Amino acid sequence: MIGCKYSLLLLLLIQSTHLCTADEVSYDYIVLALTWPPGFCTSIGNECDSSKVRNIWTIHGLWPTLKQQTSNPAFCDGEPFNSNYLSAKLLNQLTASWPNYKQSSTDELFWNYEWSKHGTCAVQGDYDTFPSQSAYFSRTLELYNTYNFSSILTNNDIYPGSTTFLSELKSTFSRFFGLSNTVTFQCSTHNNRHYVTSCHFCLSSNFSVISCPSGKTDSCQYSYPIVYSSRADMVDCYLFLFMFLLLFVIEML
Repeated sequence: MIGCKYSLLLLLLIQSTHLCTADEVSYDYIVLALTWPPGFCTSIGNECDSSKVRNIWTIHGLWPTLKQQTSNPAFCDGEPFNSNYLSAKLLNQLTASWPNYKQSSTDELFWNYEWSKHGTCAVQGDYDTFPSQSAYFSRTLELYNTYNFSSILTNNDIYPGSTTFLSELKSTFSRFFGLSNTVTFQCSTHNNRHYVTSCHFCLSSNFSVISCPSGKTDSCQYSYPIVYSSRADMVDCYLFLFMFLLLFVIEML
């Protein structure tokens, strides 16, 4: 009898712990975070691995998010990242669409971090949608390919290497999706110029497009022109630096 009572108590404890964990990792919507490589590399300078940079938006991550962003779910309980759980085809797709741009790190370390911080919470918050590491990364790629940001901007005459404004960037996506404020943009300042480096695309828990909640804001400013830089801009910058150093060395001889 005592054993039965103990077993029942243990079962109730496990159930209550599960409910607590589920509450802790609940979320209101999902952010598909993308990186604009030329702008991002301008922000990190020599730390950038320029050999990977292309004029195409790439994936940063898929983030379960709360409307009140004081404490978004992060680093939830879950299995450690293991690339052996991912197929060779999926790994090739991740290498192309979800690269790491920092020379001090690797693609796999980047995926590891995104899985550990965000993927584990996606799994615990919605196991039916994200039953595994493979499912998390595959669904992120699927969303990335469905909402082709590079094409949306190009088809609206916003090209890499141009200068635009935050209002134009946001209205482009508002017209395309028929909703306001579906995307927020992040910028960095370099030599008094403002470069777009990334964007956050807001999706419901069933992955339909939504307007970003009021707490989700842009770091880019409406009042300043924004550089939508290109890989060619980076090459020109490196060439200028090389020529400057060469002339300096010649002067020293």
